[in-house]
Amino acid sequence: MTIQHITKRGKHDEEDRLSEFSDCIIIHILSFLSTKDAVRTCILSKRWEHIWKYISNLRLHCSNFSSLKSFDKFVSRILSLRHSKIVLQTVYFERSGSIEFGLLKKVANYVLSHSAKLDRLEIDVKGDICHILPCISSSQTLTSLRLSVSPKGRYNYWRTLFPNSLDLPVLTCLHLGNFVFCATDGGRIDPFSAFNRLSDLIIDNCSVKGANILCMLSQTLVSLTIRNHSFHNYQIELSAPSLRTFAFTGTPYQTLLGTNLSSVKKVIIDAEMLANYSVPPLVLLSWLSSLANIESLTVSAGTLQVLSLAPDILKDAPARLSLRSLRSVKVMLKPLSYGLSMTLNTLRLEKPITAGFEPYPPIPNGILDLLCRNSQSADVAIIECSR
Repeated sequence: MTIQHITKRGKHDEEDRLSEFSDCIIIHILSFLSTKDAVRTCILSKRWEHIWKYISNLRLHCSNFSSLKSFDKFVSRILSLRHSKIVLQTVYFERSGSIEFGLLKKVANYVLSHSAKLDRLEIDVKGDICHILPCISSSQTLTSLRLSVSPKGRYNYWRTLFPNSLDLPVLTCLHLGNFVFCATDGGRIDPFSAFNRLSDLIIDNCSVKGANILCMLSQTLVSLTIRNHSFHNYQIELSAPSLRTFAFTGTPYQTLLGTNLSSVKKVIIDAEMLANYSVPPLVLLSWLSSLANIESLTVSAGTLQVLSLAPDILKDAPARLSLRSLRSVKVMLKPLSYGLSMTLNTLRLEKPITAGFEPYPPIPNGILDLLCRNSQSADVAIIECSR
């Protein structure tokens, strides 16, 4: 009987506490939910029926819906039912599959008309975002921007041109996916020079056009992540005296022209190769030579395999590589990419029959010792992980 009494009183007390919350507190709590879950709370009571309409965040993810059609209908309905005077602070909009032009335009127009205090915008769609860019072209409040634009069609390699006219004076975090940077003159392009407060930059599967040098000149940049799965061999001119972390994933065919990189302390590299491109990338060693003051190095087993493809690396590299400040080395053991596996198998078949057909080791002989040659006290960890 005592347990039953306590249980009932606990439920009653909980209901009392909820009923005593102000609308502001409830709205704040709901802002952490997806918009779909926030709308669902309208069934709790009469009081909750309209509270979701005052939330300043929009979190719209198609993965929360059984079909794209139901997601599209939900988005249109939500935009028409939200309180018209509530401005937006955060917008997350993610939709797989080619999006209808009319729906994306509706989202863009809504964001534009409610963006007076917009702080964070994330758009991940498959289609033309020409209507999205004017929404943020001169935002005085936007601090974080993520734009990922997948090309239409299975074999379409179209990219959206990244504009040079963005004026975002307080932007600190920028994540771009599937954009093309176009040079105006001299074969050089610096698309980020106007962002005077930029600290975190992610470039995901972007390319350059009309230029062979992509410049990243920033006094404030702290973290740079590049993901690239092509073999475009343009040059990256990097001058960032505040840069602390550099991460790369993909096929490393870009030459790194680095100045003022002594501040970089942490490097993460997950390198691979493309199945239809047999020439191995030979720039990884020069990258590590430019980043000589790093203290933490994380590499995949594939990265070590790519390094091992450089001719006579164990003979020539010691004169160029001197990671004397290295304190930590982590090697991620995971399945190799298809392209890299094909390359290694081809090289193995090209060996004389007397060499046998022993499988290549997960960590190529001598490469890890080469990296740690001048840092014998560095902690080395081998980490098993999935692809």
